[in-house]
Amino acid sequence: MVGQSGHRHGHSARRAGRWFRFGTTARAAAEGGPHSLHGRPATDSFADLKKYAKGTFQPNPTTTEQKVVFHNDLQIPIQVVLINRDGSLSGKSYKVTPGGKTEEHSGKVNDAWLVRAANSGALIDVLTVTASQPGDVNPRRDPRINYVPNMSVLSDGPPSASATNKYPTEADAHNFLVGQGENPHDSKGAVTREVWWNLSGQSYSLAPDESLSWTIATISGVERSSTVETQFITKLGLEAKGGWEAITTTINASFEKSYRQSESITLKESVSSTETRSIVNTSSFNKIYRVWQIMETYTIWKGDEIVAELSNDTGNIATPFACYDSGGNWVECGSTH
Repeated sequence: MVGQSGHRHGHSARRAGRWFRFGTTARAAAEGGPHSLHGRPATDSFADLKKYAKGTFQPNPTTTEQKVVFHNDLQIPIQVVLINRDGSLSGKSYKVTPGGKTEEHSGKVNDAWLVRAANSGALIDVLTVTASQPGDVNPRRDPRINYVPNMSVLSDGPPSASATNKYPTEADAHNFLVGQGENPHDSKGAVTREVWWNLSGQSYSLAPDESLSWTIATISGVERSSTVETQFITKLGLEAKGGWEAITTTINASFEKSYRQSESITLKESVSSTETRSIVNTSSFNKIYRVWQIMETYTIWKGDEIVAELSNDTGNIATPFACYDSGGNWVECGSTH
């Protein structure tokens, strides 16, 4: 977590008023066939997921009807929610247990559905159900949700402001599910990884030609807590002497086996470092400089119940700031080092 002059700004894994947390992309075989266990599916939906998170996704369903059955190949319960033409969520949704499927229901060709974790609300995918083969007497699609996104869902940087906010706030930062797998110690349990952009308490306003030098303390790693470490060791069925290395190895193996997770993780106790950065506003207008950082949470679930959870500061700071003009619009940060 980022703090100025060594001060650490706390962050609750449960944000006030939000039950959204973080994740990988629920890839769906809209054609009805399974995807390979490794590699990316033929249709990449990361772009639509990013658009939805930014509030710019608008589906374009046709008037042609077809039947749809959703299959959940993930280790956690999911919820699929129909997205309206204006990008808002409709009241039509289905919860699907791990290994389960929905009842057959009527939909439209090119209907778009938001896929999210039912237990946390973390975004997984935006799935557009395309047309079945021409000539089908009873056209039907069987999308399989069997992928979650990777860290590229955060590659566009911190979020944009919503229609009700002048500047983006934590409420505008969605959580994404980027890892999930079976708990090797409990076949009915799951392990998940969620990520999001966290807004630190730092904000600077500089007039034209004004400069600022400042020192930040970056703390990366798992918060020092023997209780959390013990909980994870116990719930994953590990020996106490293994510590964070054993926890990391077990979670990586779970993601790879149960899901198709190519991104390995490393968990270790937090370390701190400091660095000095300089800002110069070379523009002709005032600029607001805000500091964002990527955060993540690992959770062990028993159905919809949390049995262990830890937050990890990745130490990854927006490069180096997110900058806005006085109207709240994104602008280039200019000279920073």
